[in-house]
Formats: sequence, C-alpha cells, structure tokens
Amino acid sequence: MEAHHADEYHGHGDCYQVSIPIFGTPILNLNNRNNRLIPKDTFITPPSDQHQNFAGDESARFLLITIEEKFLSKVLEETVNFTDQVHFANWNTGIFDRLIKFAENLYLRMADSLCPVTLTEMEYLELQIVHQLFNDYPGSHSDKWIRKKPKLISPELKQVVKYIQTEYTNELCLDNLCEISGMGKTKLIRSFTGVLGVTPWQYIREMRLRRAEHLLLTSTDDITKIAFESGYGSLSSFERSFRNRYNMSADTYRKGKKEN
Repeated sequence: MEAHHADEYHGHGDCYQVSIPIFGTPILNLNNRNNRLIPKDTFITPPSDQHQNFAGDESARFLLITIEEKFLSKVLEETVNFTDQVHFANWNTGIFDRLIKFAENLYLRMADSLCPVTLTEMEYLELQIVHQLFNDYPGSHSDKWIRKKPKLISPELKQVVKYIQTEYTNELCLDNLCEISGMGKTKLIRSFTGVLGVTPWQYIREMRLRRAEHLLLTSTDDITKIAFESGYGSLSSFERSFRNRYNMSADTYRKGKKEN
C-alpha cells in the first residue's frame, strides 16, 4: 500500500481477518480507533466489526488472512470439544513466522498452475494455518487448547497408519482416513501429528518418496513410470516433491548414485 493510501471502511461478515505487517507501519482503524502495527504485531478483526487499512507517511505491506468463523468453531469442537463462541484478543505481539510460512505455502500452491493444488492438500494447508493461529494467539479457546495433550497411538490411528502403508501407491483422500479412524478431519490431523510428528499428508509423501528412491536405484524404469508406481498422479507433482526433499531432480539423483 502506497503512502497516504487507504482502502474502504469495511467488514468481513462472518469471517475473522488476521493482519500481520510485513514491512512499514500500516495503520488499522477498528471501530473508529486507530491502531498502528509494527513488525511482530498481529491484529485480529472479529466478525461484524468494521475496519480500514491505510498507510501513513511511508508505504506499507501486510499479510491479510481471512478465516470463516464457522470453520474455526468446527475445528475447536472436533479437536478439543470447545463449543463456546471464539473470542480472540484483538492485539498480540510475538513471532508469527510459522503462521506466515503456512499462509505463504497455501498462496504459492494455489498460484501453481503447472501442478494444481488438490482438495485434500488444500484442506491440510488450511488446517495448518488454523492450528498455528490457535497456538500463537490468546483467546477464549486457549485454556482447553493448551491443556490438550497428545495421546499414545490409539487403535484407530494404528488402523490409519496400516492403511497408508499398504495403500500409499494408490490415490488417497482425507475422507478415507476419517472413515477408517472414525474421527473428524480436524481431530484426525491433530491426533496423527501429535503422535507421529507429521501430518498424514506428509507421512504419505515420505512413504512415496522412499519407494521412488528405491526404484530409482534398483530398476531401469523411466522417471514417469516410477512417479506413477510410487503413488503420484502426475510427473510434475513427483518432480516437485522429489526436488523439495532432495534438492535435485530425480534424474540427477539417479545419475549421481550410479557414478558413486
């Protein structure tokens, strides 16, 4: 936003909006009261409240995250059995690097036209943002959220892990895993991550990459065939995932191992 520019005074209906300054000192006017944001400040505008964003004497940029109130409420109810209305403290100061990173990941995936984001991946990315918001930001949810402790792996989670280990080369979706475990989506991802340290999606990706690595080193199959046999729906999604994990293409990895 350029210096001395402002958007219209507006609300977001039944949504919360999280405002995080990236650089400069943007000003947020909430209910006719000005609040100057500096780096490490975060401001949450609740549903139905009116606000306006503007820059002072210098340009400013900030990250805006809009989240539906019913989605936040559903996550809290399914995860920690919190059924009251969510009330955040409007203002908070702290380090929100992980929240920003999750939001940037979602934006980058949505902008990737070569490998469109799947519905399952979108659900995981959105849940990561909401979980991190509850971790970082104080509010009426904090007591139950903080007191929630990960449990030892349950029989239901064991069934999910077993299913992934036998079916990871096929197309999987969150609905299948929920049906097997008998859990809602948010409870499943939180329970799985609490016990195994990674989300179900990350676990599936690791299984697929391990199989791909094995096939690269033990077979003469071409990269495309290996991608599909490892559970990827396209060569581009496999190449992107492999490069993120190994910092090189699958072909370069194979050639380097053979030379050694």
